[in-house]
Amino acid sequence: MKYAVLWILFTLLTLGAGSLIKRNDRTFPAGVTHRNSMILEWTFSSAKSREIVSDWKTHHAESIAYSGLLIDSLLFIPLYVCALLALSAWAGRGSLAFVILAAMVFFTAAFDGLENLFSFLQIRYDFAWAAWQTGTVAVTKWLFGFGTVIGAFRLLLRKDRV
Repeated sequence: MKYAVLWILFTLLTLGAGSLIKRNDRTFPAGVTHRNSMILEWTFSSAKSREIVSDWKTHHAESIAYSGLLIDSLLFIPLYVCALLALSAWAGRGSLAFVILAAMVFFTAAFDGLENLFSFLQIRYDFAWAAWQTGTVAVTKWLFGFGTVIGAFRLLLRKDRV
């Protein structure tokens, strides 16, 4: 039961961190077309990456994009990792299943950190070539993350679980 409470707590804290990112994104200047600091996560095209970063730099809004990445890296990722680990512990009950789910959480976090590094490189150094890598890493992160949640809930909903 304690892991269920931890999962709920960390999930709520993660949602709070997500709202901080949204609040940060509302500070983009009025003329900025791309008002989502996490948009590079889903940009697989170098041309689109150049367009987004150029938009931010034209309006002197890179610091807002950096702030979004910082909140994501230092608050959102650690909190959702704690939520996923609590869910994994709750579902796995100290079994091999927990070890597998925890490994999936580790890979989710590692890919998310790598995604943020690639996004930073695109903004700071105009490494538009990293757009495809950023998108690919993001998709992989989401697959591991959703796989963890689905695996945990499958364990929690098993009929033989008493």
